[in-house]
Parts: sequence; C-alpha cells; structure tokens
Amino acid sequence: MTSKHSQAPVLISQGVFDSVKTFSEFEQRVSALFDTNTKAQGDAFEIFVEAYLATQPILQCQETWLVGDIPVDVRESLNLPNDATGIDGVYRSTLNNLIPYQVKFRSNRPALGFNEVAPLRILANVTAHSGLS
Repeated sequence: MTSKHSQAPVLISQGVFDSVKTFSEFEQRVSALFDTNTKAQGDAFEIFVEAYLATQPILQCQETWLVGDIPVDVRESLNLPNDATGIDGVYRSTLNNLIPYQVKFRSNRPALGFNEVAPLRILANVTAHSGLS
C-alpha cells in the first residue's frame, strides 16, 4: 500500500513505521520522535489510519481520499465545505457509503475537548439534516 499523505515519504524515511508490532509501540515511537512537534505526530497518525482503513476488512474500505484530494462529487454528496474543515478524509465502503473521518493523536489518551471535535460534529449534523446518510 502506498500512502497518499504528503508527509508519508518523510516519515517513512525516518523509520517511524519500521518493524512496529503493536499500537502501543507505534504510539510510543511517535510520541518520542516528535515530542514537541504535534503536527508531525498528527501526520504520522493520519498515515497510520490510512493504512488501517486499507488493511482491516471489518471497515470494508474500498477507497480513501485525504483532505485536499476529495473529489467534488464526494464533497457535494456529503455537503462538505470546499476546505473540508473538520475532517481528515473520507472513505467509501464496499456498500458504497461515504464516511468522513477525523484523526486525533493522543498519547496517554487525554479526553478530547469540545473545540477539537465540534467541526466534525457540525458537519455530521449538516449531513444528517440534508437527507444524506
């Protein structure tokens, strides 16, 4: 699987994903490598989620688009703004459902604040009220 994420070549060359056997190991590696760079932590986790979606049959992911590469027809059918604020990507399931997702990396699992999840909740609410599901 080749990642579509713009930072994938950099993070892969740094060995972030090399020989990772558990999520805990991945979490520790990302936390240690990017102790003060939360953007890099988020990028690494977005790449992880992209791979997870592509490799886990239970999610039934058929196709994935990252923000900036979401086709116009997909954005319009989900009633997403042009900049897709509040999401990190969309995937199409094998049942042809379009599922927007947002990724947040947190080591030690602190709770997410309202301001961090509000954009996705607002988009989900707009989509639900527009008759789309």
